Amino acid sequence: MHRWVGSLVYVLVVWLSLGCSAGPAQEAPVYTLTGGGFAAEIDPATLRVVCTEAREGRSAVVSKAQQGLPGPTDIALSDTALAWTLGEVRVIAEVIDAGLTLTFTSEECCDVVFPVLGRDRVADPAPVEWLLPIHEGHLIPDDDADWAGHLAGQSPTNTLEGLSVPFLGRRGGDGKTQAWLLTDPVNNTLRYTGDGTGTPIGLSITHSFNPVMDDTRYRVRFVFTGESPIAPALAYRAYLSEHGLLRTLAEKIADNPAVNRLRGALHAYVWDDGLISAHDLRQAKPIAALLAAAADADPGESDAGRLWSLLDEAGHHAVRQLVAEEWASMYLKRELAAALSRVMADADNNGMTRDAVYDVLSDHLRPPNTWGDGISTAMIDTLRDAGIERALLLASDLSPSASKPHVSAYADAAGYLFGPYDSYHSIHPPDMPEDRTWETAQFDQALWELGGVRREDGSYAAGFKQRGRHLSSTAARPYVERRVTGLLERAPHTAWFVDCDAFGQLFDDYTPDRMCSKHDDMHERLSRMQWMSEAHGLVVGSEGGSAYAANAIHYAHGMTTPVVGWGDPRLTERDSDYYLGGWWPPNGPAVFVQQVPLAPGYAKVHFDPRYRLPLYQAVLHDCVVTTHHWGYHSLKFIDQAQTVALTEQLYNVPPLVHLNREQWGLHGAALTQRMAFFAPIHRDGALLPLTGFRWLDDARLVQQTTLGNRFTLTVNFSDAPFEHAAGTVPPRTAECMDHATGAVTRYTP
Repeated sequence: MHRWVGSLVYVLVVWLSLGCSAGPAQEAPVYTLTGGGFAAEIDPATLRVVCTEAREGRSAVVSKAQQGLPGPTDIALSDTALAWTLGEVRVIAEVIDAGLTLTFTSEECCDVVFPVLGRDRVADPAPVEWLLPIHEGHLIPDDDADWAGHLAGQSPTNTLEGLSVPFLGRRGGDGKTQAWLLTDPVNNTLRYTGDGTGTPIGLSITHSFNPVMDDTRYRVRFVFTGESPIAPALAYRAYLSEHGLLRTLAEKIADNPAVNRLRGALHAYVWDDGLISAHDLRQAKPIAALLAAAADADPGESDAGRLWSLLDEAGHHAVRQLVAEEWASMYLKRELAAALSRVMADADNNGMTRDAVYDVLSDHLRPPNTWGDGISTAMIDTLRDAGIERALLLASDLSPSASKPHVSAYADAAGYLFGPYDSYHSIHPPDMPEDRTWETAQFDQALWELGGVRREDGSYAAGFKQRGRHLSSTAARPYVERRVTGLLERAPHTAWFVDCDAFGQLFDDYTPDRMCSKHDDMHERLSRMQWMSEAHGLVVGSEGGSAYAANAIHYAHGMTTPVVGWGDPRLTERDSDYYLGGWWPPNGPAVFVQQVPLAPGYAKVHFDPRYRLPLYQAVLHDCVVTTHHWGYHSLKFIDQAQTVALTEQLYNVPPLVHLNREQWGLHGAALTQRMAFFAPIHRDGALLPLTGFRWLDDARLVQQTTLGNRFTLTVNFSDAPFEHAAGTVPPRTAECMDHATGAVTRYTP
């Protein structure tokens, strides 16, 4: 049954149960619904709603009055329900289980705005705090100008991209909270208002009905929640559980045992620029001398001469420079290794095999089975020798991992997860210049011509960075299966990362004969990721990890730290002190591995623990393993790295880093120490819900979380020691109490 048919039946049943229509209202009164000590005062003419709870004497404005609405008609009332019509929208308000549920339905393309929230400074001078699941979660004082400015830059957004979990929370001066659960999260526009000084921060949500795309219902549930700042998140988790919508990691492991390897795992993107790396050239200058000496040899009579003849101009230049210079620089060693890699990559055409190259240069190379940088058996051995028992290792694209199947097999044997980065979000024309396209956006001419998402006016939706087109998830499905199956035939991957599918950006596609709604797009994205796990046993992750995708994925990147400062020239201009870095060298681009200071203005809204809350974790900690976005990983911002490390421990989320052998040399010891604390907790804690959060000091710099009945994690973000029942927590230190063993462990990054 279509959603609009179900909604219409529901409206008719409720309307009949309420009794006969009262007809058009001349002056609509305010109605009060009651049930179980809960009362809702509703003005149908303005959509103003005020709820009270008798037991605790609480009252809250659920939505402010709106002016200029159509006059309410067809009003019907019972003790616990009220129904009426506003123009093209039918509204039903019901008191159910000590909460208020409002259902808006329409069979026309129109908008409804609800709720509208924001404090009037004169009538209500006491500040409140917003508890919003923006990425992992934030506590936002409504009188904070910095936050107002940041939110203005994010406004408008939709409640799938702008909120990782579709709810709103608010905390009053008495410490008590309320929650708005957005149980229909698609086609909602979230707008922030206020400057934090003259006007407190407020917000509103506009739902756009689109019956053409099967969207005829919008439902919001309001409940009073507890005194914990994560209580609204716990209320949303309860809603998911009550409706059978919560799929835990334990259940996913039962279906796919490989998912168990995420417990206690380090997350890392591993970088490699070819089949052999600079680290594999034991003696670069003798290699160069040997090749230079063979430059005049007949390629048909000398293997060294043939190898010289197959090197491209960049390889010839590297050889000549290495011969001429007194010392072999890392740059030239990389250039030579890259040139040798290109020769071996072309072995099926006119190149030389790995073994043939080794035969020529064996006196000066390491054994071929160890070749490579981040994607190598040597890298895996290094991690294992350091005591990293579990790791999720991802390549930067499709080809790097597929070109070394023995590394996938070696990682699997070591108990690690290994796989590529993939995406089906954008499609580019096959003839797009190489420097304008990327591997995952290349398919074929047929899909380019037929697979793009069309807007209602028939134009194509432009792809990422305004290149190409957004790709229809329906049209892409056969290509997804061919690509994944084909790559698995080349390399035994155990993990897969699919960019964008869990980020929240969904599309209505008006392509004739293939019209698909955002709901259809969502379903198809989730279906293809579930297929990867079910058909191939892959451990599947995606960007962000928005709640709608939680049941389909096993891990997500971009929740703990999201994209920071998108479009800010201070982060992208080379002469800036905060430049994130360029795309060189290929075996570890600076944009990923280079540590930089964080630009002013971002610390408060992204990293300051006083304004952070584990809201996503409170809903889904035991369902999805989340961590940082790959561009803004655990080590990226050097002045925030310690705070990030402590936040990871408090929320029980893994570190994410970019690795090659050089980066491990720089950070390996610190990562080993970090994992020694984190991994034993996460091996059990990943299967436990995050049930509690509290501040232990007035400055909100000492914080505590609880995982089930097993672990209590306390983090002192301050620069002074903190005394509590379990002892003293040193400055900038995380402490774990394991209630099963009584053991207390500490970690200071």
